[in-house]
Amino acid sequence: MEKSNETLLKENEKFTDGNSKLQKEIFQTIQRIDVATLIKEVDMEELKMLANNNISMNMGFQAMLQKWEAITNKEEEEII
Repeated sequence: MEKSNETLLKENEKFTDGNSKLQKEIFQTIQRIDVATLIKEVDMEELKMLANNNISMNMGFQAMLQKWEAITNKEEEEII
């Protein structure tokens, strides 16, 4: 009976070591998932910001073109 207890204790120790290693791996995997999620969120925020800047740039460019057309039309009218 003592031998079987010793054998079981040794097996239990191996399982405990294995569990510790698995817990570390699980923790690392969770951290990687968290980092990946944060990176995705940052990328989405950056894309939203770039899209808004693009819209603003397009509106500014359109306004500039309209002013340019108004100036050139006015100059053409003055020539005629």
